[in-house]
Amino acid sequence: MKTLQKLLDNKIEIEKQGTKILEIIPRHEYDDEESEKIEGGKADLSGLVNLKKFKFWRSHLNSPITELILGNNLELTYLSLQDNQLTTLDLSQCPNLTSLDLSGNQLTSIKFLKTLPHPENLKELDLSNNNIEKTNLEFLRPFVSLEKLRLGSYLTETNAENYNRFYGSLEPLWEMTKLSRLEIINTDIDRGLEYLFDSVRDLICFENSRKDAKVNLIAEELKKYRNDRDSNRALLISWKEKHYYLLTRALWEKIDKLQTKCEDAKVIKKWQEAKIKELTETMNKEIAGLKSSNEKLQSQIQVLPK
Repeated sequence: MKTLQKLLDNKIEIEKQGTKILEIIPRHEYDDEESEKIEGGKADLSGLVNLKKFKFWRSHLNSPITELILGNNLELTYLSLQDNQLTTLDLSQCPNLTSLDLSGNQLTSIKFLKTLPHPENLKELDLSNNNIEKTNLEFLRPFVSLEKLRLGSYLTETNAENYNRFYGSLEPLWEMTKLSRLEIINTDIDRGLEYLFDSVRDLICFENSRKDAKVNLIAEELKKYRNDRDSNRALLISWKEKHYYLLTRALWEKIDKLQTKCEDAKVIKKWQEAKIKELTETMNKEIAGLKSSNEKLQSQIQVLPK
């Protein structure tokens, strides 16, 4: 039986012979050689230290990936594992990750994202179609460089009870100046449009199959401005034009937060300077003590009988 792990082991052997493996991506969804008869299960990428891109969707496999081990994958920038059965992931050895697609897995929590060393480097994050517990968007504050963010769920008759339970305001996204696509369909996110930058071109919040989804409040609010402007971006711009007072308030909040950050940075800098001064003084005392001990030792050596 051909497994994904055997494929990875073969790649590791090739790398040991001097050929760097930079990416593992099926050439085609139905590629006989690399996809059709491969079983998923547990897979370990830790031996592929030069790997930059890894992609294996459920559609590329006979059975889903249930566990993925990442270790020493310091070069990994792209990770796409759509529609598998992952429940968590340790990203602590992936400091250069810029694109992460975990859509359609079995995630119930976002705690695993806290293991990511540099969330500010991530540009694409897809958590859609999981079963994440009731969670507000505070966890997204460090992800300031995101360009694409998918949080919603597309429900069917067979998975009507499995959906992401994100709720609350979009306010934690206020520093995402490059965000262009935001998908929050079927969530309970119900406010905070004023905190989104004009960079947002695609706001996907319509056609919610959950009738009680609170995101319907945002969708219905935007629909009020559907005239000759059909694009989501145009609707958002129209909404902002009519709610200038909210944008002004949000702007002042952003300014206050930036000032607080600057003040915090000054406090940290002062603490660092004080700590350096303290350490320097301690080291100077220790050096003086060593110097004194050395002088005493030299004196004792001189009086020893020859």
